[in-house]
Amino acid sequence: MFWASMSLVVRYLVWPVSILLNLHLYLTGQLSLAQFTTFLSVLVMFSDFIWGTVWEIAQLNLRLARVEEAYRYLFAGRPIAVDQPVELPGTTPAAASRAPGRLEFCGLSFAYPENDGRPVLAGIDLTIEPGEKIGVVGRSGSGKTTLIKLLLGYYPLAMETVRMDGRPTSNYALAAGISYVPQDTALFHRSIRDNITYGTAVAATQEQIESAARRAHAHGFISQAPEGYDTIVGERGIKLSTGQRQRIAIARAFLDAKPILILDEATSALDSEVLVQHALEELWRDKTVIAVAHRLSTLLNMDRIIVLDEGVIVEQGSHRELLDRHGKYRALWRRQSGGTLSVDGG
Repeated sequence: MFWASMSLVVRYLVWPVSILLNLHLYLTGQLSLAQFTTFLSVLVMFSDFIWGTVWEIAQLNLRLARVEEAYRYLFAGRPIAVDQPVELPGTTPAAASRAPGRLEFCGLSFAYPENDGRPVLAGIDLTIEPGEKIGVVGRSGSGKTTLIKLLLGYYPLAMETVRMDGRPTSNYALAAGISYVPQDTALFHRSIRDNITYGTAVAATQEQIESAARRAHAHGFISQAPEGYDTIVGERGIKLSTGQRQRIAIARAFLDAKPILILDEATSALDSEVLVQHALEELWRDKTVIAVAHRLSTLLNMDRIIVLDEGVIVEQGSHRELLDRHGKYRALWRRQSGGTLSVDGG
């Protein structure tokens, strides 16, 4: 408020008064033309300094707010380690190969703190059976990404909102049993081995790393790399293709086996990558899967598809059932298929 007020004073008081005063002095002969010109130049320089100062102060406040928000996300009240690791099957190697129990969301609602309290998700009631494959679709802004963030523990949820086998659990504890394959795979300027083992709870042997890479159909191109598993991938994995980066992410998920798998637009960046699709099908076997996709054709074999619209579930069912309802899913399918329905699409 202070700097905003100062800018108004400079613009509407200091400038007019100074210009009129010096113009009067020039017209009465008390200032020469050179002096008057010099004064105007200094006035412009001074005002530019004022505006620059106001801008920097405003940006400083914005930067401090971002630092405070980042600090709160990292350290303020959030446990670094899961305090109840036994709540979710799959946190031990022996249980990791099994699908977890029934996962329930009861009245899940969420609004971002900076969004003036407007809910992004409102009253989500959803039950996912062990080993069930769930697809999540909807228009942009329907709440798909927010749902994934909550599952991964980015924001806290009330204990009674999430239940595992009927028992309330925190979404932080839930996140401990989730493997995640994102759309934009994050690779570091390290070796392929380091990128595969990134995030693994325990040290992995070379045999385990190679086994995960083989299951992800990545061992072939890795073995052909100049230094094999010790090959540096470059900043953000620039030395690898999109499909190769995606298979590295899938190898991570194989190595860090968890009972729940989240696929966030895992194949949307690929025009045609059969190996990635096969690797994903191998990865989600015996797991509970939640897959978000804009490309509806990747969800045809899901057990159930959830349709989100403005933060609520408006439809759910199999691909065929949703097409027969002539609702929002059918409209999305027709739009992606160019207004026609394939044989599989009804």
